[in-house]
Amino acid sequence: MITEKQRTELKKILGNNYTKDVLKLLETRKIFNRNDKPYTTGSVKNVMGGQYEHQEIENAIYDCASDKQKRASELEEKRKELLNQ
Repeated sequence: MITEKQRTELKKILGNNYTKDVLKLLETRKIFNRNDKPYTTGSVKNVMGGQYEHQEIENAIYDCASDKQKRASELEEKRKELLNQ
């Protein structure tokens, strides 16, 4: 379950419009709800908000955060490289 402290840190990384990326990742991984339908934004927000625990959705949230953090780091490296030439 995502704690309040974790949620605060994740939102700093992901921003407010994170659900679309998480849903896309879940669909890519072929992870669906018990009715074999894609998860909804509400489901992702409930897991992020700590209302309920769902390991696969939590993993997707953390993976999206990790990917976004990695891309930001790579962009920062490129900026430094370009500006220091």
